[in-house]
Parts: sequence; C-alpha cells; structure tokens
Amino acid sequence: MLHKLDELWNGNFIGALISHGIRIVIILAVAGILRAIADRVINRTVRTMVAQRGRGRKTSKIAAKAAVFSEERREQRIGALGSLGRSAVLIILVVIVGLMILTELGFNIAALLAGTSIIGIAVAFGVQTILRDIISGIFLLFDDQFGMGDYVRIGDVDGVVEEVGLRLTRLRDAEGTIWYLRNGDLAKIGNYSQGSGSGRPPGLDEPDAPEPDTAEAGRVTSPPASDKS
Repeated sequence: MLHKLDELWNGNFIGALISHGIRIVIILAVAGILRAIADRVINRTVRTMVAQRGRGRKTSKIAAKAAVFSEERREQRIGALGSLGRSAVLIILVVIVGLMILTELGFNIAALLAGTSIIGIAVAFGVQTILRDIISGIFLLFDDQFGMGDYVRIGDVDGVVEEVGLRLTRLRDAEGTIWYLRNGDLAKIGNYSQGSGSGRPPGLDEPDAPEPDTAEAGRVTSPPASDKS
C-alpha cells in the first residue's frame, strides 16, 4: 500500500487521483442503481408471496369479522420481510463495493480478508442467538402461524398478538401485561383464532344469554281482569 502511494505521489498524482476518483464514483453509482432495482423487486416479490399465502388461510368466525386486523397483519408481514430483504441486499452491496474501492486504492484484499477472518469468527459466535431469532421470525412470517389480532398460547403465556417482528413477538394478556417473546424460543404455539373454533380459549367463552323472566312475561302478556268481562 505504501509503495503504491509512493508511486502515485512521485508520478502523476493529480491524474491518478482523478482516474481513481472517477472509477470509485462509477462503482458507487452502479451500486446505487442495483440497490434501487433490488428494492423494487423485493417489495413486489414479498407482496405477491404474502398475498398468495393469505388466500388459503382458514380463520374463525371472530377472526373473519376483524378485517382490519387481517390487513394490518398483512402489511406487518410485508414490512418485516421487505425490510429483511433490503437489509440483506444493502449489506452485500456494502461489502462488495468496499472491497472494490479498497482494490482500486491499492490494498491487498487477500491479506486483509485473512486478517479479518478471525474477527469474523468471533463476531459470528456472539451474534448466533440473534441470527437464530431472526431466522425463526422469517419462518413465522412466511408460514403465517399467527399474526396481529390472533389469540394464542405460547408456552405458559396466553394473549392477543400485538406485533410479530423479526426478533421478537409481543403479546398482551387478559390482565393487560405486555409480554416480549424471542422468536428463537417459540417451540409450542397454540392459535385459538385459526381453524373453526370461536377464536377464544376454552376459559374465555362468551357468556350465555340470560334466561327470560317467565313471571314478568306472564304479567305483560296477560290481559287485566277487568278486560275479561
């Protein structure tokens, strides 16, 4: 690297600077165009996939009436999956563009990658739990196991789903307590709002209608004694 800079300084520094600068600008411009195209493709693909998976979903009578929740959960899934796809594309582009710029400036990429591989392994061990949560969240969103507005049981927690994110799921139980559950720890899930059930757990059925008061009904329907004569 120092030898390369010394050559540039002793030679045509201005010409070399302009030449490298133009190439770097071209690299950044191409990366920006590729990112814009990838974002459009990802958004369209995610919306199509979510719409197709949502057509065959079987819901209860109560869940069918809550159309607003269905639309919100659909937009939530689209937003989360789209954000994940766009972030992945951005990371890939940043790495590729960074390596290309370093190569253009004269860095030895092979030696640089060899030196950072050990750091990469250490970081991978540190973020493996986060990656597990994110991967589990992706499958939850794609499979639509539950969504916003569903009444579910996850482990020993019952509640209404308020948000399904890539890392965390948020529930509100009957007492109003907010529960934050990591997606990587969700092993056993029961969804009362799917299928042909009432959309409620067994202990939260709607109360029966009150029995009519037969005595009161008799007094109302029976004519007065004076009208019988």
